[in-house]
Amino acid sequence: MPKVEEVLRKLREEATAKAAATGRAVAANSADSQQFAVRRDPINVIPRPDLLERARAVTLDRDTLDANRIRGIEGSDPGSAAYKMLRTRVLRRMRSNGWHSLAVTAARAAAGKTLTAINLAISLAQESNQEVILVDLDLRNPRVASYLGLNPQFSLADYLTNDVPIEKVLLKPDVPGLYVAPGAERLEQSSEMLASHKMAVLAQTLVSTSPSTIVVFDMPPLLEADDMLTFMPHVDAVLFVVAQLETQQSDLERSNELFKELNLIGTVLNKSRDEAPSNYY
Repeated sequence: MPKVEEVLRKLREEATAKAAATGRAVAANSADSQQFAVRRDPINVIPRPDLLERARAVTLDRDTLDANRIRGIEGSDPGSAAYKMLRTRVLRRMRSNGWHSLAVTAARAAAGKTLTAINLAISLAQESNQEVILVDLDLRNPRVASYLGLNPQFSLADYLTNDVPIEKVLLKPDVPGLYVAPGAERLEQSSEMLASHKMAVLAQTLVSTSPSTIVVFDMPPLLEADDMLTFMPHVDAVLFVVAQLETQQSDLERSNELFKELNLIGTVLNKSRDEAPSNYY
């Protein structure tokens, strides 16, 4: 894995350099301050501080969570330590930049991005006065509901295609501070859905629920479709998940080229399917 490790090191160094450049530019309030800024089309969104109060309460089955390696629900879970460390580093970067939305992706499927997104969202929600909305935007292969053992009445597909209000899609698990917007049915026209005005409104509406809200998007793999890049104007930063011994060096190099246009907050190296991830910044 030496070549792969070298690409990861390069990813980390470039992300650090970009963050430093962004901080200098913002401090100077110059034209360069927009170099790494997220470009969003202007959309007039009415803030919805009541939205989370309307979410439907659900109870998560602890045996299902344990079987699916969902960590941190119980305070004594030893497997949550790595995610708490990841949470600390992610929060530090997001708060220092005024970011409120985070996309979690990988180069290819089966790298562990969905599991990382869920466990990170749970860990973030455990911060005091912190609301976290976990959104399943892997519209071709939605798996958040399955991992959490949920059988939602409505999903994001209903919001996007059947005009079901988002408050009927949102769920409130019995985890303080955590909310979930689940997927369910596979959507073949996922790229078009993610590029729609309705999705842009949703992304901004979720962020507007409160000043402390963080929205975590579980996104499709970066290199398997254009879904991820289509949605990028609506997120502040990206967390990249790499599967050790599985993610190919060529995929890392291709991903690295794409990340030059994005705010890469860090990379997560999944050592194995049975171990918690190591994280790199």
